[in-house]
Amino acid sequence: MDTVRRKMFEEMENTLTDMIESGSSVPDLFTFNSIIGAYGRSGLIDKMEKWYTEFQLMGLRQDIKTFNILIKSYGKAGMYGKMRSVLEFMEKRFFAPSIVTHNIVIETFGKAGDIKTMEEYFSKLKHLGIKPTTVTYCSLVSAYSKAGYIKKVDSILRQVENSDVILDTPFFNCVICAYGRAGDVEKMSKLFLGMEERKCKPDSITFATMIQAYNAQGMIEAAQGMENMMIATKQNSGT
Repeated sequence: MDTVRRKMFEEMENTLTDMIESGSSVPDLFTFNSIIGAYGRSGLIDKMEKWYTEFQLMGLRQDIKTFNILIKSYGKAGMYGKMRSVLEFMEKRFFAPSIVTHNIVIETFGKAGDIKTMEEYFSKLKHLGIKPTTVTYCSLVSAYSKAGYIKKVDSILRQVENSDVILDTPFFNCVICAYGRAGDVEKMSKLFLGMEERKCKPDSITFATMIQAYNAQGMIEAAQGMENMMIATKQNSGT
């Protein structure tokens, strides 16, 4: 951790400790989640757990956001056992995982390359009657793409097309990237055209992904055409 961040955490902890000891102000749930979230995002799991315990002893109780913070922090740190323990604790305390909770878990196992566990949680989500979002589908597509399971990306795309999920630019970027990585520029190009039908505007990520994929396939003219389109789009939007 860099010196600036270390100093920031020291000041935060000193202020919180002084506040508690003086009794001038009682920490609330917002403070609880903000503190453990700050430590969790920085990978300071010991500190996160320490303050989680401290807040519990003060009588503060968790909400769904607290659990999501813990799950995401443990997942980011590769502490999958503790992540599962939080999920089990939620079940015992009758806290129903939200779509955000499921998205965190699916993304975590997907990034870890644990396709089987990722699919188990996706199946569980559907079994519970929770509607997947574009974030859910993006996590699945990214994981399948990195694992080389391009046919499973096809399957996800069919599911999305047969659902009422409102697609957005990040979703298209995700799938375009998957097909570009697989060298399937035909499907990639078709999806790009499909963005207009869905009223999704391509952004700099869309164009960069398309250009890179075309260049990788030696399609220099197509890459140049996409670059010209990107420049024209920027000029038209005034950026």
